[in-house]
Amino acid sequence: MSARARPSGKVTQRDVARAAGVSHQSVSFILNGRDHLFKPETVAAVRRVAEELGYRRSAAARSMRAGAIGSMALVLLHHRTASTVPPRLLDGLCAELEATSRSLVVERWQAERLTEDQDLPRQLREVASDGLVINWTQALPEPAMRRIAAARIPHVLLNNPAPWHAVRPDDFAAARAATAELIAAGHRRIAYADWLHEPDKIFAGSDHYSIHDRWRGYAEVMTAAGLAPRALLHERVIMEEERRAPPLDWLRGPDAPTALVSYSDYGVAAALTTVPDLAVASFGDGGPDIDGLPVRRWQVPLAAIARAAVAAIDRQIEHPGEKLPAVLVGYR
Repeated sequence: MSARARPSGKVTQRDVARAAGVSHQSVSFILNGRDHLFKPETVAAVRRVAEELGYRRSAAARSMRAGAIGSMALVLLHHRTASTVPPRLLDGLCAELEATSRSLVVERWQAERLTEDQDLPRQLREVASDGLVINWTQALPEPAMRRIAAARIPHVLLNNPAPWHAVRPDDFAAARAATAELIAAGHRRIAYADWLHEPDKIFAGSDHYSIHDRWRGYAEVMTAAGLAPRALLHERVIMEEERRAPPLDWLRGPDAPTALVSYSDYGVAAALTTVPDLAVASFGDGGPDIDGLPVRRWQVPLAAIARAAVAAIDRQIEHPGEKLPAVLVGYR
């Protein structure tokens, strides 16, 4: 076989990609230690072309960790609610990476195709990043998790109940602390309000983990204090157009609660309008208050979650193959 004509000047990965008929990204992966993602014949062809062209990695590149591209991929899955990204979480990820001169790229995957044999390996090959920050609040299919692990790509699941490679807020501990704070302030009739979810999701944990964990934290502290937990719920899902005001009959009568632990901000303003001296603790993604209302708002620690996610990816880069337990991030 005749030698390939070498480009004038320094040979780059793009030169190798053009000569081999593959993408620059594929060349980068193969020459930086991720050749297990490709067919053996593709790996052999790229390495052969690189040798024929005289490609050499720079001293700076050789000193870097294998596969250090300088970016992380935020993976979003096509779903109405299970892969939304709060702005403060996105800001936190960007700020954490920018502090070390890295960048964040965004990938969109089809959630329903994660169990297919061919689609996920292709998606993994096409991700040009040092790690995957997968924003998915539900359990990923086991075949998908096995393929991600087999690809040896550092990864972390955001806001997810997985026991490994996951980062999420500690909703159980936050609800415990919120309830204990109200008891310490002298309240004994403390109710728990969740007007957004059905009872089975709250009591049995059949949906997003926070729905059950916040109730469980509240109920555990109430019971330990010798107080009766009281849930203010709807029997069905309340549609968006129905959410103007929750039912407020529970605020009237001799047994009306003096304090409220609310799953979210929904209904809090209406409750305080009816009973201005009601003590309220709620959970939310926004700022520390709700339109100036006297509410103890427990902020979801999105910036800290972003820091923990980046740290988990960096840990896997430094220690390939290490299995990381889930990280629970405390509320402020």
